[in-house]
Amino acid sequence: MGRTGYGRTTGIEVMVVDDSALTGLVVGNGRPARTMPVDLWERIGDAEHPQKVVSDERAYPPYWTGREEPCVSPMQVDLMGTRAELVSMIGLH
Repeated sequence: MGRTGYGRTTGIEVMVVDDSALTGLVVGNGRPARTMPVDLWERIGDAEHPQKVVSDERAYPPYWTGREEPCVSPMQVDLMGTRAELVSMIGLH
């Protein structure tokens, strides 16, 4: 099968987050935190966001097989920044 390339864990940091229905789905600036079907995003997010990225994706595991559907995805730049910026963006205290 070859190598899987998982690497080695060098440390763990636990962060306290607010427990809400949107945790893990929407970041602090209102954009999606992960790829999700458009119909779900329209119920929980800003359906008309001008920078919304829509593409055909597999939103549920296993991601390599299954039905593709229109999904909203985070832009890579939405999830980049310093630790302080990311902590602020996702609403950590």
